[in-house]
Amino acid sequence: MGKAVEIGAAALRREIRPTAGDILLLPDSTWDRPIWEAVDRARDAGASLGVLQHDFIPLKHPELVPEETVGRFTTWMNESLSRADFLLAVSQTIAEEARAELLKLGRGHVAAKRVTVCPNGADFHTCSPRSGLRPQVLAALARGRPFLVVGTVEPRKNQGLLVDAIDRVLADCPDASFLVVGAVGWRGEEIVRSMRSHAAWGRSLLHHDDFSDYELDAAYRHARAVVVPSLAEGYGLPVVEALARNTPVIASDLPVLREVGGDRCVYFDPHDPASLAERLLGLVHRPRPVAAPEPTAAMPTWRRMARRVVVAAAAEAAAARREATARRKVSDRPDREQRGVFPLRVRVACPARRAA
Repeated sequence: MGKAVEIGAAALRREIRPTAGDILLLPDSTWDRPIWEAVDRARDAGASLGVLQHDFIPLKHPELVPEETVGRFTTWMNESLSRADFLLAVSQTIAEEARAELLKLGRGHVAAKRVTVCPNGADFHTCSPRSGLRPQVLAALARGRPFLVVGTVEPRKNQGLLVDAIDRVLADCPDASFLVVGAVGWRGEEIVRSMRSHAAWGRSLLHHDDFSDYELDAAYRHARAVVVPSLAEGYGLPVVEALARNTPVIASDLPVLREVGGDRCVYFDPHDPASLAERLLGLVHRPRPVAAPEPTAAMPTWRRMARRVVVAAAAEAAAARREATARRKVSDRPDREQRGVFPLRVRVACPARRAA
């Protein structure tokens, strides 16, 4: 394994020189990397540029991210969208936001014709380890069927609202329990302190930051419901992952969560603990049947998402080539928008990461 890793690392260090016929795809955050000279060389050589857009949260909600992130993201967004021949968005909500930003940059043609939606997957590795679930995981799931919250502990994910709603729920339903699963992120320590100082900590309220995929899958399937109290999202993976396992979902009333959750979720005001408590108690006293899950073949998978990205990139590049050819017929001075792109050979600029 070590030798294979070394060979793979050496391959990644080799310089890649895109040529006419290549598609350069930026699938993830490259905010702090000096890539633009290389990107321009690739485009000058005839390659087309695609961007996989996950969200615009640093731009739309600067109060929910570190201050330095806002400037880095804004610069990256302007650089990438001003060059992109096409965009792939993880949701229709993000596609609409991308079109609005493209229009601000004078990229009306790209906004109108070159934005495609490629939703994320919802599956992950669930092979059972030899040791099974760890004792601490078994203990967390042995306290009845908990309300489960999945995601990085940070202000944007809004786990603090759950802490504020717990007393109202436990006063009416003492047997209710809550399990928060996620690493501690930016300003997350404050939220963890509020959980640990709560009277229910260690009994009805638990937090774990290191669940494996297998353990998370078990938690999804064992949960009374999955709670998604986010203040901003680009997609909403926990919603889709829970529904894929036929687990009820109580989610923030955000456009993107309504997009991915539809009428299979119950929604609440993410700024109002009473609204969340009401939904939680409603599920306790009047269990809401969840619509039957889609057939397995139709469920979103990361493999299917990757295939869709490649197919969409090829289609967008081919369309851009046809349009560029048509423009060249009426102009003697083709600009960047008119450069042709050719049959598919995708170059991925950096490895994508699984969203939280």
